[in-house]
Amino acid sequence: MNNILSEMKPSLVRYSEIISNITDSAVSIIDNEMIRVLYVGGDWRDDVGENCAEVGHIAHSALETGQSQIMLEPAGHPGCQNCTYRSRCKESVEMWTPIIANYEILGTLGFVAEKADSEEKILADPQIYLEFLEKIADLIGYEAMQLMENQRDKALIMLMESVFEQYESGVMILNQDNRISQINKMGKSILREQFYDFEQFPIEIRSTGVSINQFEEFELTQGEEKLLVAGSAHKLNLGEYGTVLFFSDIKKLRASQNKVSSFQSIVGNSKAMQSLRTKIEIAAKSPSCVLIHAEDGLNKKLYACAIHDESDRNEKPLVIIDCPTLPRTNAEKYLFGVASPSGKAGRIEAAGGGTLVLHNIEGLPLEIQELFVQMIETKKLSRVGSRKTRSVNLRIIATTRRDLRKMSAEGAFNSSLYYLISVIPIEVPSLRSRREDIRSMAITYIRECARRLDKTIRKIDDEFWRIVETYDWPGNIQELKNTMEYVVNMLMDSDTIQAGLLPEQIRPVMDSQTSVGMTLEEMEREYIRRALEIYERNGSTREETAHALGIGPATLYRKIKKYGL
Repeated sequence: MNNILSEMKPSLVRYSEIISNITDSAVSIIDNEMIRVLYVGGDWRDDVGENCAEVGHIAHSALETGQSQIMLEPAGHPGCQNCTYRSRCKESVEMWTPIIANYEILGTLGFVAEKADSEEKILADPQIYLEFLEKIADLIGYEAMQLMENQRDKALIMLMESVFEQYESGVMILNQDNRISQINKMGKSILREQFYDFEQFPIEIRSTGVSINQFEEFELTQGEEKLLVAGSAHKLNLGEYGTVLFFSDIKKLRASQNKVSSFQSIVGNSKAMQSLRTKIEIAAKSPSCVLIHAEDGLNKKLYACAIHDESDRNEKPLVIIDCPTLPRTNAEKYLFGVASPSGKAGRIEAAGGGTLVLHNIEGLPLEIQELFVQMIETKKLSRVGSRKTRSVNLRIIATTRRDLRKMSAEGAFNSSLYYLISVIPIEVPSLRSRREDIRSMAITYIRECARRLDKTIRKIDDEFWRIVETYDWPGNIQELKNTMEYVVNMLMDSDTIQAGLLPEQIRPVMDSQTSVGMTLEEMEREYIRRALEIYERNGSTREETAHALGIGPATLYRKIKKYGL
């Protein structure tokens, strides 16, 4: 039997009991010689100290590969194929992960769900339980390295703190008197909103019976103060430990239910925008790099976020780096991290498993561009001051308003990086190239602003639409949105929006030199000529052009013939 694990047995029993109570499963630790060190929560306690080689094929796979192993259905693991007990085996949900210290595999930690309700609970979200098991195994390995008789209790505390700090939600353990024994930083942040001195007084936990996003709602009470949270509670009943509560801020959880995704926030029903949505959906399903090109005012980041939201990485981090604002003196450290004695990860590692958005990538310094070329090609990076490489698992999306191909040809942008990031190029159409979207978008912005400013609008003049729909909108959506807000602000004692409310730089569809001295018929001819030119250039039909001008198709054809257009 492995001496290190056998010496750690009291602590291993505590760790295993915690896992057993939370998973409601039988927990076992087997050393690297396939000897069972302990068994908690099941019926095989007599097998402790026995060789498990004949029955522990999944555990053996964890020892042999150094990787976690999962079985989620009967005989559902490759190791089961050669097992002599396969036909008699009743186990269907089983997880094992190696215990590693100083790069040596000491043994493996695992659990077996022996009850139908515990199987159902684990199958609902197996990844959470696997991550929890791996964290416990990591910290058992850590304690093995730090083995000292007088520090075993301290190691358990470090385990709880280290494991809990990995959770994005709050985690706290109450003792038998309902006082906090352990709580992570997120938990403290949530409780501070309501409880002034939460660590000094008992906290009662009561389920309200309400479910939110598959979480249970709990009412926390301390004295006269009450706080609603959402999460899950588990009875430990281990010595001083009574209950562990995993919880989230209920207000933020409810807000996330009502949150509109980035993909849903993309506005416009034109053919160009329908095509853009299709491209985003295609890009979201691919791990390849994406380059989004868009003019100013089109919110390039929205489309990058939409790709992330629709991808299978949407529950992983989304890290956005605004390249032109990178710190000039230590950009490399900021992005790639520092290999100091304590070590500090950069923003790239923060996106691990998720998506890294290089916003306005044309602003990335050339020397940093070369580092990105190496990282994308090798899928590895090195922190500043270290030769050690670290594997990188992320998806890169770049945005730009510049012609990167031209910049590459001129030597102003790394050509290798250009070709690496532009595997899937996406062009966001300008507003002037999809004028059929302008009216519906403008109405949306007008309604939003009117509601915010408490103004009533019952009519919008046709002349207003003629000007708005024929203006080129060089600032695109941002300019349109700001202009509609200006118009609503200028609306004083009327419920009708007229062309005169538009800013002066937008109001004259034709410049003053063209319109001065023109008759009404000449101005009408020029309006129609420009509308035909603009709409036909964008592929619109004559019927669509007539609709945009606020007249019928027959009237438009009659005027075309009249003015010789």
